[in-house]
Parts: sequence; structure tokens; C-alpha cells
Amino acid sequence: NGTALGRGSGLNSKGCTARLHKRGNRSAWTYGIQRGGVEVSSTPDGKTPYAVFGGRHIAIGWSAEPEEFIDIEEVKLQKNGKPSLWAENPPQKYIAVATIGLSLFATLIGDGTKKAALNSTIIALPDDQKLQAEAATAFLNSMVARFVFLTESRSAVLEGSSRATLYPRNLEVLPFPANLSKELETRLVNGYTQLEALAKVAKNNPNQWFLDAALEAIGSSGRKITDASFGLSFADWGEDVIASELEHDGVFVRAGLFGVSFASESIAIFVYKLLTLPSDEDAIISKKSIQALRLPDNLDAIMQEYGVRLEAFKNVEHDFMAVLAEIDEAVFEAFELTAAERAYIQQRLSSFPLNRLKPRYPWDTVSKRGIKAYTEDRFA
Repeated sequence: NGTALGRGSGLNSKGCTARLHKRGNRSAWTYGIQRGGVEVSSTPDGKTPYAVFGGRHIAIGWSAEPEEFIDIEEVKLQKNGKPSLWAENPPQKYIAVATIGLSLFATLIGDGTKKAALNSTIIALPDDQKLQAEAATAFLNSMVARFVFLTESRSAVLEGSSRATLYPRNLEVLPFPANLSKELETRLVNGYTQLEALAKVAKNNPNQWFLDAALEAIGSSGRKITDASFGLSFADWGEDVIASELEHDGVFVRAGLFGVSFASESIAIFVYKLLTLPSDEDAIISKKSIQALRLPDNLDAIMQEYGVRLEAFKNVEHDFMAVLAEIDEAVFEAFELTAAERAYIQQRLSSFPLNRLKPRYPWDTVSKRGIKAYTEDRFA
């Protein structure tokens, strides 16, 4: 287990935090901007506008493309406003970790743009003289870091969802190799650099293409899903379910023992993707929400193109996971883990229930929120 792993490998429980940039006596880890009531806008208005993003917009190696802006000067004037690291001198490089998610994952923000994290993101300033930022970020995306988080410090699991809240204290106690060699640090740096390059390609993924193509086609043409030609049947449908419970099975879209059937498998896949890709995991799927769908006249053409893109994309996903495996190997070596210890971690993470708690990969689609959705700091 994680505790035995720490004792047996001489881990420094404060190692990662100690090698990030300390702010006086405070932890290296803190939250992003707490708006204190300041509205987010679609244009860079105000004296000091910053493009902002929330934890839901980042992934491993992907640092988000903000579409909303906030005026830091207005935040400073609010009673409960906290500009965080952007109070005075905005950071040029920082590590970002999503506050709410299925598991621990991190990305490095360092392209020099005025891009700030909202309070749904935990952030830290790296000190490259102690530990290169890419190495620290690679470690946070490793199996070891995820294993320790999921088995020892996963906090505040949200009701009706597998997502949990991650706090700065969870990051502060992560074990870190007491003596990371330069050779292993370089391997971690190179690994994360490759992840960043692959993430840019992975964002242009077939699932995102499918959503864009489907919504455009439905908007210009299409019929209600209740049209007899689609073969919709609720004969085996039970109660409302959450999106993460849905599975595709031939001509069925199932949720456990319940299911809804269609005239063909291509229709079933189309509906399954349309219900799950743009939805949060805990979104409620009901008969009413299914009956409200419209399917385009060129559905078969969309599914054929989607299949071609999906096949071509396998290499990108394979390459990304291969680099992650190289990072895991470097971290295993840094902790001097035995073959049995490595196998145990891999087996636990690949078995239920931990296999359901995966980090967010750059090819995972996340539905965009409108400006009006930014009403609460924590969940912005």
C-alpha cells in the first residue's frame, strides 16, 4: 500500500512541495482567482483583463484555451475577492491541477500569455533551479502519484458522482523521490515535453469532430428521433440514469439492465455519442431528454467519416499512453520499486473501482459553458 511504499523507499513526503516555489512560510500550493462576485465577460474589458480558465478545461499536457475574461482590478476591490498569484506580478509559468475530477492530473501553463486560473484550479509556482517544472508536472501525472491520491487522500466525493474534491493538502503530502537523479529528471522533462506536443494533436480528436459535425447537421436538417424509421423503443427502459452509466451495445444504448433500442447500430452509436460526449458525468438522462433529440439526414455519412477518423486517431492515443508509460517507468526507478510493487500498483489502478477513476486526457471532450454558467467560484 501507499504507506508501506513510503516507508520502504525512503520517500520525502514534502519533497515535491519543498522543490516548488515557496511563498514565505505558506504552502507552494494555492487556489486560483476567487472572483468575489466579479462577472466573467466574453471580451477583455477593464483595467487589467486576464483570460481565465477553470479546472474543467485542462487535461494532461493541455493548458486550456480560455474564452472568458476577468478584470483583476475589479477582483481586488471585492470584499471576498482573492486575485491569488495575479495580485501583483503575474506568473509566467505555473503548474495547474483541477480541483474537482475523477483523479489527480496536472498541466503546465507556461506559454507566456496572460492566462489565469480560476478558483476551481490549484496552482503552484515551480523553481526550475530545484526541480524543472516539466519534471514536477510529469510526476503528478504518474501512476505512483495517482495511486497514492486514490488510496490514501481522496477527499469529499461528490454525491451522485465519482468525482472528488482535491485540496492543496492532498498535493502537499504526495510522496516524492528523496534523491532524484539528473538522468531521471531529464527523462521526466523529455516525457512531459512530448506529452504537450501530442496533446495539441489530440485535442483535434474524432469525438470533437463528431460533436461539431452532428450539431451542424442537426441544425440545418434532420428529423425527430421519434420518427418511426429510427426504431426507437423504450420497452426495456427503467428509471432516469446518469450519463456515465450509459453503454453502447449493438442496437442498444444500455444503463445496467435497462436499455433503449434503435433500428440500426449506427443510429445507436450516434445517439450514444450525442448523449454522452457533451454531458457531464452526472448529467441526468431521461426518456424526455432522449425523445428531444433530432437526427440528421446524413447520419450514415457522419458515422462513416467518424469511423475513419477514429481509426486514424488510434496512433495518437497510443503514442500518448506510451509516453505516459515511460514517465511511469522513470518514477518507478526513482522510488526504487521492486517488480512486485510495480505490478501491485498497476493491478490496483486497472481494477474496479480505481479503473473508473481516470485522469482527464486531452482527447476527452468537455462541453463548453456559456458566460452565465460562471456564477460560483468553486465550480466555475
